[in-house]
Amino acid sequence: TCPFNDTYSKATILDPWTANVDKSTTGWVLNSTGIKGDYKRQHLENETQYIERIYNMAGMCMSSSSCCLNAFCNAAENNPCNSGDNCAYICSELGSAIVAGYEAYQEADNIESRLSADLGVQCPSRQDISCPTLEFQSMGNDITLVALVTAYRANIT
Repeated sequence: TCPFNDTYSKATILDPWTANVDKSTTGWVLNSTGIKGDYKRQHLENETQYIERIYNMAGMCMSSSSCCLNAFCNAAENNPCNSGDNCAYICSELGSAIVAGYEAYQEADNIESRLSADLGVQCPSRQDISCPTLEFQSMGNDITLVALVTAYRANIT
């Protein structure tokens, strides 16, 4: 079974490293480094790059005849590996699904924020979205939909 058991909340999912601030390393070896992963944000990686790095687990050696970890071959059976004919990446599909799910969440959150900004019920606190959005303004609407309806109501009474 795959050891992934991290929990993200709505408050931390868009900055995933904040959810893991009290943890130092993953409980699994990363494919890219051959060692347990550091939960801290690395350099200038964005949110998706962070999720991709953390959930790209190394494989498991199914037979010691052809497994390597960081170019050191003859890894023992049932030990982590990141290359070789008998290195099975048993968690790669789940890791890929976590990344795809994360990207889908980001897109849904972006759509929700833009809709909210154009409606004007609640302007998002995000710095990259104006209220209303630039797209809405480019259609000739300098104010939100709520403000448009309020102005229309004032004009008909």
